[in-house]
Amino acid sequence: MLSDACSGAVVTSSRCWLQTDPSHLSWAPEGDAHLDCRHAVSQIAESCVSELFLTCTLILNNRDWDELDTEQQLCLRLRNKLLLLYFGSGSCDDCRAFTRVLRRFWTRLTDPAHVERAAPLALVYISHDPSADCQRAYMQHSMPSQWLSLRHGDPLASELGRRFEVRALPSVVVLQPSGEEVTRAGAEEIRRLGEAAFANWREAAEVLDRGFLLAEDFEEVETPFRSLSHHLRSLFYKAEKEKQGSDDFLRDGAV
Repeated sequence: MLSDACSGAVVTSSRCWLQTDPSHLSWAPEGDAHLDCRHAVSQIAESCVSELFLTCTLILNNRDWDELDTEQQLCLRLRNKLLLLYFGSGSCDDCRAFTRVLRRFWTRLTDPAHVERAAPLALVYISHDPSADCQRAYMQHSMPSQWLSLRHGDPLASELGRRFEVRALPSVVVLQPSGEEVTRAGAEEIRRLGEAAFANWREAAEVLDRGFLLAEDFEEVETPFRSLSHHLRSLFYKAEKEKQGSDDFLRDGAV
């Protein structure tokens, strides 16, 4: 076993393992803030998930590192969405590899190039990076601009880690819009199932969004009204298929 020089966490096979009592972590809470956060976490299943963050400030991973600290801002980002709590660190090899997988997963479900309507997803990164500067550098280099994060060292991070018994990095906990838990095995499910994991979570959470379609489903949908972007994307995918068919024909003819 090795010890991560930055975080002090135990690393086995490039994966960071947390101790049974995570009080030694850089995110360990201090003072009265600990009690406030413990109360907030205990109320998760009794309220909207956005209310979990009312006592703290979330950071938007854009160029300006915007702060979201009002109820209106939080609701706009989190209401009626499945929330992924991503516990990770840029100093962990396995986390860096998983972040690439998670980013592809996110893009396939939310990017207009792949979906007619973005999946109802939000993500909050729970940092175990050695410093605030390391957290920001890692996020802005490796994560989408739509992802959110807690401030480095926010006591809520420690309470969330305890509440969901996070023992290893990377870990992903999935919450319903109501704040109720869907799964603590989000990272494993994303690796194993890809985008299909979202469908399982949505079904489990009874989040109905029939407007959500993968790009390859566009040509199968017959509706009287289609947006211009939908039409252009359909033409693009059709042209790609025709080009592929032409290439196959020429290749077969040359044989």
